[in-house]
Amino acid sequence: MPDRTEKDAVQEPRSDNYHYQIVSLKDYFLSIIPPDHITYQLTIHCRRDTLDNTAYKSDRVKNVIETVYKRINEAFVHPEHYAHDPHKQFMPYLMGMLEFDDNVLWHCHCLVAVHPLLADKFDGLRIYDKFKQFDPRITQSHFDRTIADAIDIKAFDEPTNVSKFINYMLKRNKHYSMLPKKPKHLLILVPKS
Repeated sequence: MPDRTEKDAVQEPRSDNYHYQIVSLKDYFLSIIPPDHITYQLTIHCRRDTLDNTAYKSDRVKNVIETVYKRINEAFVHPEHYAHDPHKQFMPYLMGMLEFDDNVLWHCHCLVAVHPLLADKFDGLRIYDKFKQFDPRITQSHFDRTIADAIDIKAFDEPTNVSKFINYMLKRNKHYSMLPKKPKHLLILVPKS
């Protein structure tokens, strides 16, 4: 029987494994965004269930983000055939991280990359709570362009650059041991190739 050291017996905690997988997905997403696209930071909070005053579960918030993605494509790319040529080149790229917080419970932070020809239309959404029009389950939203300068942020509505906003998206939850961010909480919605 081969000798085993204590170091060999120690296994990486599952949460570190999750983080590695999330970082790999994030790197993939950043690698497929066309370089001329304009980036935005988006945060969406969803309403509580009126029956028991609990927040939506992660799957329900994920469904809200998928609905928003579909509706912005219908509104800004094409009402019906946005996923087909020649329209799909204008579809935005969206990466969202579902997150749990004691104050707002399940919500989502997103990075959205938009074709430069559509940036003026998307700039019209840079008003608090403007995303409520895309899904009635949304109670609060913030959408703004990222900026070039690296500014550390403490709140979702502070403008910053792509790298700092992604760090904010991927930050550890206060109760990380109970609710670690998992790869299933990272959404990547992009045009199909």
